[in-house]
Amino acid sequence: MTVDPKKFSNQMVREKLKELIRQHPTHDYTSVSQAIGRNHAYIQQFINRGVPSRLRENDRKQLAQMFDVAEWELGGNMPDYKKRPNRGFAEAYDEGVVFVASYDVKASAGSGSFVEDDWPQKFVPFRASTVRQFHSPKGDSLTVITVSGDSMEPTLFAGDDILVDTNNTDATKEGIFVLRIDETLHVKRLSLNPATGKLTIKSDNPLYETWVDCAIDTINILGRVVWFSRTL
Repeated sequence: MTVDPKKFSNQMVREKLKELIRQHPTHDYTSVSQAIGRNHAYIQQFINRGVPSRLRENDRKQLAQMFDVAEWELGGNMPDYKKRPNRGFAEAYDEGVVFVASYDVKASAGSGSFVEDDWPQKFVPFRASTVRQFHSPKGDSLTVITVSGDSMEPTLFAGDDILVDTNNTDATKEGIFVLRIDETLHVKRLSLNPATGKLTIKSDNPLYETWVDCAIDTINILGRVVWFSRTL
């Protein structure tokens, strides 16, 4: 899907502000609106309805100070020496934080498209130094999705968030990958048989079936799982 950069930039600002408020221990939409001298519904309308389409300069400055973020993350001008963020990826250069898009898509069970045609549900912060260890330089190759089902237990559990590098589809090295099989997303462990050049697709849960001798070119590999998180 073709995305208008200006429209996406505004969408990213709204999602970023929504996430900042969600993570704040005391603020909500109403209190933030009042703190910047606006009516109680101002922030809610901006985030949920896109009205106004862009934050005014003074509002943006106050919000950036309130949440201790760079102004450009809320729609301000970015310094010339820094490129604008790609779709699904932004780096707060002054805090060393990377925001990776998280989509309302589940792997292992569930159907539908794989993120390219969807808007992010939220943005998940990572340390920039950490992200550089496990993905290619193209930042928008990363996405966060949620695991569904028990087929990868005890490695991954239902509800775990997984970080997927969609630029890494090389199954010649064993690992956990997100696959599309019959229009359904699955997260499975892939390993290559060097003698036959074919793949084994297995679940870490021994109760599930294992597929052996699968031709690589018949497997729709969407990306390698490089990280996961779990709520205790």
